[in-house]
Amino acid sequence: MRKPRRSPARQSRNTPPPRNAELLIEEIGTRGDGIAHLDGDAVFVPFTVTGDRVLARIEGRRGDGLTAALIEVMEPGPGRAAPPCTHFGRCGGCSLQHLDDGLYAHWKRDLLLTQLARQGLAECAVDPLVRVPPGSRRRAALVHFAGVAVEPAPGAFLQPTRGGELAIAEAVLAGIGTISPVADLYAGCGSFSLPLALKGPVHAVEGEQAPVLALDAAARREGLPLTSEVRDLARRPLSAHELKAYKAVCLDPPRAGAQAQIEELAKPIPGGPGTIAMVSCNPATLARDLRLLVNGGWRLERITPIDQFPWAAHLEAVAILRR
Repeated sequence: MRKPRRSPARQSRNTPPPRNAELLIEEIGTRGDGIAHLDGDAVFVPFTVTGDRVLARIEGRRGDGLTAALIEVMEPGPGRAAPPCTHFGRCGGCSLQHLDDGLYAHWKRDLLLTQLARQGLAECAVDPLVRVPPGSRRRAALVHFAGVAVEPAPGAFLQPTRGGELAIAEAVLAGIGTISPVADLYAGCGSFSLPLALKGPVHAVEGEQAPVLALDAAARREGLPLTSEVRDLARRPLSAHELKAYKAVCLDPPRAGAQAQIEELAKPIPGGPGTIAMVSCNPATLARDLRLLVNGGWRLERITPIDQFPWAAHLEAVAILRR
């Protein structure tokens, strides 16, 4: 069984010349590549599963390891499946269609579990993986948030699927409930601000002006109790003193996480927030930020992993914390 090859990696002085090697895949890494070992080096081989014996071409370096292109699966490992799409391996949109469904779901949820364990948070409650079906990515038809119409500004961030947005919002709303007022940080154009504002006052904070204008217009049209602020939370997070005005906080930071804001939330805030709902698209920075919060006296109640990027090495999660 043969697979298409990726473009050869750019060579450097420290890169060995290309050569073929027979490899045994030992595990699937966090990027979705199979990992083998050759002469003491880790070798990353795309489109492979644990237990595969393969012929691969060593082509370059990645960090402390080597990259390789799959030439042939000589002996398939358990958990290998026929990809459902005839374009798999060529279009670049998916990297894991060759895993059977059970192995894929286990691997995807384990992305979160592994990062939590690295931060000493292995004992927290992690829900079963919530899965969004393939082929449900948003196209041109937009609907937005809890029945409130929003006209997003060009370039504004939206969750890529309607199902994923609903699953994330459901986990956030379940965690916060009727608690108010709420500070919605990294609010975008309102995917959580507006559903929360249907239950009580919300202050939305976002670093870009255009999404805030779209959010304000929608809230005014519906008569919702929402205020807003344009503010770079990485450079100027809400201070512990400012946070005293809120009973709950929702955060949906970029992949780099929200370390500066988390450090403020981790401080003692008498009379301040008692609930945090944190949305993340990066299990590593989520686990780092959760560790800071737990060190500051917050209790991690539960985490819901949400897979709205089928067959890719990306995972959303919603964490609920109490103090």
